[in-house]
Amino acid sequence: MSVQFKNILVGYDGSDWSKKALEAAVKLASEEPRSKINIVTAVPPVTLYYPAISSYETVSQESHAKAEEMLTEARELVGEPDLIGEVKMLEGNPPQQIIRYAENNETDLIIVGSRGLGNIKELFLGSTSHNVTQKAHCPVLIVK
Repeated sequence: MSVQFKNILVGYDGSDWSKKALEAAVKLASEEPRSKINIVTAVPPVTLYYPAISSYETVSQESHAKAEEMLTEARELVGEPDLIGEVKMLEGNPPQQIIRYAENNETDLIIVGSRGLGNIKELFLGSTSHNVTQKAHCPVLIVK
């Protein structure tokens, strides 16, 4: 008996790892005719990283423009429009937004790339893949 995932969510940030995650999603979705891949990227609040900047709006606009470029790239990488469900930019803490989206959209599987953070960075910052794995309501595939 094989497991079929019909509603696959990919957290995409443009990194090589997220591109591999998208490739894995395409492979899985291609095996099930009714499968759809939802692709999200999450833009963290600018104030999280730059609390004292005076050009908040400029940095925010640049972040949104970059996110839109990443989503366009993701669509192109899938290459098969029939496999794509929703492609969306989310705002907020990336792991929280990915988990929330998955819960609200009947996601069967979340696929995220490993960012390859070292143990020290992982300890202090946490990683998106680690947080999603710990808190998601559905299976999570981490691709390296």
